[in-house]
Amino acid sequence: MKILFLLALSFVFSHSAIAERAAFSETGKEVYFRTNTKNSLTVLNMKTGGESKRSISLPNDEKIEFKAIARGQKNEFFLLSDNALWAWKSDSDAAQLVLKNSDSNVEYRNLTCHKRSGNIVIQAHLKDEDRNGSSYALFYYRPGNPLARTYLRHLWKDVILCPHYLEDGSLLFSVAGDLWHGNLSGHWKSKEGIEYVNLEAYRYAPISTRSAYNGTSSWEGVEEIVATERKVYVLRSRMGGSGWGAVMRLDAPSNGKNDDWQVNDDKVVEALRSLEEIMDNGGAAFLAVSSDRKIVHLSKGRYHYLVKDDGIAVKITQRGSVNTN
Repeated sequence: MKILFLLALSFVFSHSAIAERAAFSETGKEVYFRTNTKNSLTVLNMKTGGESKRSISLPNDEKIEFKAIARGQKNEFFLLSDNALWAWKSDSDAAQLVLKNSDSNVEYRNLTCHKRSGNIVIQAHLKDEDRNGSSYALFYYRPGNPLARTYLRHLWKDVILCPHYLEDGSLLFSVAGDLWHGNLSGHWKSKEGIEYVNLEAYRYAPISTRSAYNGTSSWEGVEEIVATERKVYVLRSRMGGSGWGAVMRLDAPSNGKNDDWQVNDDKVVEALRSLEEIMDNGGAAFLAVSSDRKIVHLSKGRYHYLVKDDGIAVKITQRGSVNTN
């Protein structure tokens, strides 16, 4: 794999969890980051390199820490807390409640929004395993409809993480560290009255590094995903432990929603041939893609980077200070 050397954007940044996310503004002039401060986001000005804090008020003066952020339509963003989804517009100082989770066993961790439809997929951690032995789940929200749990047959017990919508409405996500591609369709309700939606998918790229031995495992898997028009960018890092790993990229699926969602050896080989490492990384990469899907933001330690699909880096020249603590 060839290494792509990028120019660093020199800003201070701290990490606390892989699942955290960042989001470009619609104009591409800012990047918004979740912080460890309640009711707050950090805003990076892409022109000056300066940073600022945005305080966001909630109904009933509620104080919470946002876990993730995703861009919606125009200047709208969706913010996620442990048990709620919020809508916020960047020209406003207040967020509005979209849905509240009443299940104490479910903790929200990450989300993705399909810009054109407004549909949202939420990644959740289950405090207690469900009846299928799973501690992870994806939930699907269509505006005006009940929240539905995704049903991915035969993969109940695997670790399912970091969903990311593609432009065509299909979905990328991680299963046990590998990159999967699928589509949501077919709503149904269980005997217990639980809303479900089918998730048809296949393993697009088996890029996890699995191992088993008498010691501390260094197994790496996909824990962050974004996609441009032609490429998928992932953070492949240790599944637990130090979080050390690398930011990588590979060709994006070209089949879209018309796929039969079956395993295809040719697709797997083509995807793996295109895989290349951009840089190693010791923590969260805070991957974010611009609204025109041409530029990706990533971070490593004290530095920020912008990269295009051809490997050319764009540098913000003026120093700033971005600290999410």
